[in-house]
Amino acid sequence: MRTGVAGSSYTVQAIGRAVNLLRHFTPLAPERTLTDLSRESGLPKSTTHRLLQSLAEGGLIESSGNGTYRLGHEVLRLGNVIQRQMWPEDAVFRTMRDLSVRLDETVGLATLVNDQVLILEQVEGSGPFRRAYSVGARVPAHITASGLVLLSALSPGELAHFIARQRAAGSLDVSEEAALAREVEAVRGAGHALDKGKHIPGLTCIAVPVRTPAGSFTLALAISGPAERMSPLLDRKTIGLLHEVARGLGQAPAHTRLLCHAPHEDGTRVHAAEPPL
Repeated sequence: MRTGVAGSSYTVQAIGRAVNLLRHFTPLAPERTLTDLSRESGLPKSTTHRLLQSLAEGGLIESSGNGTYRLGHEVLRLGNVIQRQMWPEDAVFRTMRDLSVRLDETVGLATLVNDQVLILEQVEGSGPFRRAYSVGARVPAHITASGLVLLSALSPGELAHFIARQRAAGSLDVSEEAALAREVEAVRGAGHALDKGKHIPGLTCIAVPVRTPAGSFTLALAISGPAERMSPLLDRKTIGLLHEVARGLGQAPAHTRLLCHAPHEDGTRVHAAEPPL
């Protein structure tokens, strides 16, 4: 049943369906057929075709000429916009690179978006058997070191809502809810989080918050690598170094743009007070 402004319910549904179609284009599947998109989205071919036509008119989709569709150039323009407004500046990358060289492991910077950890930047170590997420990748928050750090920034009410959403999505069961709340509280007290293969077997990760001068944070700095190589780094010295680098990132005026405009867990922006230049 439609309520409110005439056609508003249909409009929201159509936008949601169109966005869902766009999500089916990935690096591993950059071109999709009408049949593929219809089957995977669960929409009739006629509806899928109309949505693709509308997206094409807006430059978000284009025909490849061989019966397949691919993302349009307007997506690239929009991607450049989001990259400029939230991706790290060169100074942040250089700081992360220096840390990676010093520890010889992969260093990553992440934030929380829509209940998932979004990888903003990473610098890979030089050792073999590297396992690093690609920039722009999203990983679960409740079973990753960076995610636990970012969850520790939430208020008790916000964390409860997060847990409820995970339960509704089937990511958590009742027996795991209390354990997650305790784990987040422990991370809040310790000031860092450790993941020993919980998300990816054989991969160990340490993460710490990147705090603004006001003390708040929406970013996590992490180092990760194979468990056997990371084992010697699981000490106070390494954690202290991570905190030192994170503190430098959070306090340097050159990095403030990223810190003040990182998206919060519900997709909104958290604006921290910028330090004077």
